[in-house]
Amino acid sequence: MSFEQQLQEKREQRLKANGDFLKQLNKLTFGDFKKHESPNRRLIEQKTETVKHKKVLKRHDSLKKGIHYTVGVDKSYVIQ
Repeated sequence: MSFEQQLQEKREQRLKANGDFLKQLNKLTFGDFKKHESPNRRLIEQKTETVKHKKVLKRHDSLKKGIHYTVGVDKSYVIQ
């Protein structure tokens, strides 16, 4: 095996290892994040859910004076 072939083999191994590492790091950081089929649909769902969450939060007197923050379709936080 020539030096060039060995060098190329090492480069391929390094790229594969880096790619695997980055995939695992992304899984740990973001979970199993799936890309949405339609970004517009995702934004519409987010807006609809935000409105629903705000309606529910308005029913609670103690939560009316906080900042409402929706992080996803299924999660909202109130910061007081």
